[in-house]
Amino acid sequence: MGVTVDASGRVTEVQLKGCGLKGSLPPQLALLSWLETLDLLDNPELPVPVGARELGLLDMTGQVHATDRSRVQALLQHVDPVSYTHLTLPTTP
Repeated sequence: MGVTVDASGRVTEVQLKGCGLKGSLPPQLALLSWLETLDLLDNPELPVPVGARELGLLDMTGQVHATDRSRVQALLQHVDPVSYTHLTLPTTP
């Protein structure tokens, strides 16, 4: 779980499965042009980007989980900057 970078410092993986994320995906994710894996499974309060379902960009359970660069990049093009609300993690005591 977490973020992985390559030898050049480019973000290649974001794996936040089951982290209790809330809000919406930040449009800045689309700037991660080397992102190859985006795993946001099991975050039920995280909305799916508009249009992603219709274009078949979600996994078979209807969640955000893509493991190849072209699919991730296509998905990130549907992150809506207008409806963006801060992405939050649950607080721990």
